[in-house]
Amino acid sequence: MRERSKPGTVPTLLLQCLADGSCQSLAELDAGLDADYRQIANAAYAFISRGFLERAEHGCFQLTPAGMAAAESGFVVNTRPLRTYQPHLRKRPKNNMRQRAWNAMRISVSFTIGDIVIACVRDEICAEKNLQRYFRALKAAGYLAEMPRRIGGFKRFRLIKDTGPQAPAELQKRRALIDYNLSEKGEIVSCIK
Repeated sequence: MRERSKPGTVPTLLLQCLADGSCQSLAELDAGLDADYRQIANAAYAFISRGFLERAEHGCFQLTPAGMAAAESGFVVNTRPLRTYQPHLRKRPKNNMRQRAWNAMRISVSFTIGDIVIACVRDEICAEKNLQRYFRALKAAGYLAEMPRRIGGFKRFRLIKDTGPQAPAELQKRRALIDYNLSEKGEIVSCIK
């Protein structure tokens, strides 16, 4: 078993190995580089995300002009391979509570959280807290507006940005929403004001 290398070593080796413009498969790279197959695949994935590497044909990787320029300049990767967020790799939400809530919001002129809870909750646990968090995210992203008057002490909302039938999904760690109505691969909408 090969030893674990320092972060950035395998991507740098991969860049140098393909600097001659050759097209090599992962198996060929695995035989030529002192790294695990998985490390090479991760480095290749990261370079594809950065636009340094492309699949010239099935199973064969080759540097792009940007990758060739990076290799010629002596580019050294000194961190782990950067994995950029790929929205299209995320599963689209199915008919869950938030999708039902989104559908209810789209057909209502104005509503309270309680109205939406009654309309869409089946047997979910902590449904109201879940929807309160979803409402905060939608409001922060500019999808919901809070109405100036309350009904019975409850806040009323209006959906002001109806982008389509698919409910925007919350990305809690990124403090953003992903909206599959805006593009095929999903568009990230920030929840930071």
